[in-house]
Amino acid sequence: MAKKIVDARGLSCPQPVVLVLQALSESQEPFDVIMDAGASCDNIRRTLESKKITFDIREENGDTVYSVKR
Repeated sequence: MAKKIVDARGLSCPQPVVLVLQALSESQEPFDVIMDAGASCDNIRRTLESKKITFDIREENGDTVYSVKR
């Protein structure tokens, strides 16, 4: 099964956070979140940290990618 991708590029807050919370509630599987906006990236990071979710952050083709470990 392919890893789930949450594509939040081009979305403004709170939409990216809502998508991440939805993905967290739907499955215990790891997933990636692709972002292109700085403020939304910070909000995603804070949301994951507040829920004590393990994640890595990397830059890929000008986007920020959060790999959520679960």
